[in-house]
Amino acid sequence: QRCTIFGCHRRERRVAGFEQSVGQRGRRRAHSGSLYRPSWALPEAGAVDGTGRAIHHAHPMTNRPTLAQFLASRPPEATALLERDVPMRFGALDELSRRVATGLARLGVGRGDRVALWLPNIPAWLAVFFGCARLGAITISVNTRFRSHEVQDIIGRSGARVLIFWPGFRGIDFAAILEACDASALTRLESIVAYTESEAAPAEVLGRAVIPWPALASEAPRHIDDARPDDGCIVFTTSGTTKAPKFVLHTHDSIRDHAEDVATLFGYREPDAIVLVTAPLCGVFGFDNAMGALAGARPLVMYPTFDAATAAEAIVRHRVTHTNATDEMLAALLKAVQGPRPFPSVKAFGYAAFSPALADLPARALEPAHRARAFNVAVRQEAFVVDRIDLLRDALFDQPVLFQRLAEMLREPVVRRIRRTPEPIE
Repeated sequence: QRCTIFGCHRRERRVAGFEQSVGQRGRRRAHSGSLYRPSWALPEAGAVDGTGRAIHHAHPMTNRPTLAQFLASRPPEATALLERDVPMRFGALDELSRRVATGLARLGVGRGDRVALWLPNIPAWLAVFFGCARLGAITISVNTRFRSHEVQDIIGRSGARVLIFWPGFRGIDFAAILEACDASALTRLESIVAYTESEAAPAEVLGRAVIPWPALASEAPRHIDDARPDDGCIVFTTSGTTKAPKFVLHTHDSIRDHAEDVATLFGYREPDAIVLVTAPLCGVFGFDNAMGALAGARPLVMYPTFDAATAAEAIVRHRVTHTNATDEMLAALLKAVQGPRPFPSVKAFGYAAFSPALADLPARALEPAHRARAFNVAVRQEAFVVDRIDLLRDALFDQPVLFQRLAEMLREPVVRRIRRTPEPIE
């Protein structure tokens, strides 16, 4: 079966400061809703959340929460992350994001401002994203594989006011990569924040004093939510095969609705669901996986980088049920383990097909040595989609087949609506 689902709603109006990037075609499309709507509504004015904090209404006339409200609505005592095997509760992640929001606000970040996020898969990535969302600011996602040319282009064209990076990640001198950028292209960059763990942060980069991460993340939690559901909140970049990468802006609405859809359709709401994120959060593949787990209020297992042996051990140790990865990652996972059914907890693996040599991956996953279900998904930065699904039925599993539920939900008129996938934003 071939289907296109979860088309992300286009962001048509232009955001101040973007150059040749977002919503220049001038047409508007109607908000088409979502396959799944959360049962909870925004609280009445003056209400408080589960920890007694006052809730600010960004859009009191709708039942469309902002991303800050989305995160605050998760059960605070439930485990949100297992980052390098260290648990972090939803309440702690929410509080960290509020502290980061206060720190960013002190740096002058407000509605519509851009913050470049150049970090790997760590809790700080999510904290900055949700902190920016609370301010109505926009996260500019920067891949840690990018070097001076790409970083200079993305930060410069986006007009980012703040950059947050890990200067010693994987032993790479990211500060030197920044120093190699043309300073004249980064005139709108005002502040640089350095996340560190064991290494020392540089005192200065590009002639700007570097702000240590603890200074940003130790501010008092911010309780005001300045965002609206239709505000832009994150920019991903396209591949840029013919020219410079295009910027694709997503809104609170599209991120939230898609995360809820993923949680429902992929089984992330099941009480035993444990999700492993393998792809970087800086791209929609890893980002969608993480947001789906948060929407389902289930633990997300994460590591700064992907290592097949480490990931395979984590699947067994944490009883991971779902993950999405590239085909090469999935092949490496299958190769890293031996014995009959080495991943007994796994219900489904999604993978993106990049290598023609791995076209037989679903069949290999179903071999007696592995006995795992795998399905193919296609990923586009400009529209969150699952583009192709190979339906695999395996009698070796006692649980209901996940994709039968998916097929049941993809009935008319839903299929007619979801086929209207937005065109790329140029």
